[in-house]
Amino acid sequence: MAVTVADVLALPLMAEAELVAGHAHLADQQVRWAAVIEWPVETFVASGELILTSGVGCDEPMFESLCEQTMDAGAVAIFVGTGASRYVESTSCPVPEPVSRGSGRHFA
Repeated sequence: MAVTVADVLALPLMAEAELVAGHAHLADQQVRWAAVIEWPVETFVASGELILTSGVGCDEPMFESLCEQTMDAGAVAIFVGTGASRYVESTSCPVPEPVSRGSGRHFA
């Protein structure tokens, strides 16, 4: 049975996750693997991966680049950890608009 991004977001541990883009395609995106990355992306992302990151050490342009490169590599979703010492401190410190717009891409 294939696991989709929607399935992952339905897990109890994701109850407080906030989806900021890609709402229309959650059930279509099959997750092949989950990987944790930070900067730089280089060749660490493969097609079908669900990516976990905190954006640590990134300023806004670097974070946008990290997200764009990750999605260009074929990731099905990027989950961004929030909180103290992370790039995105809380939902009151939103993911940058160019990233959340992401042309239908999936950011949670």
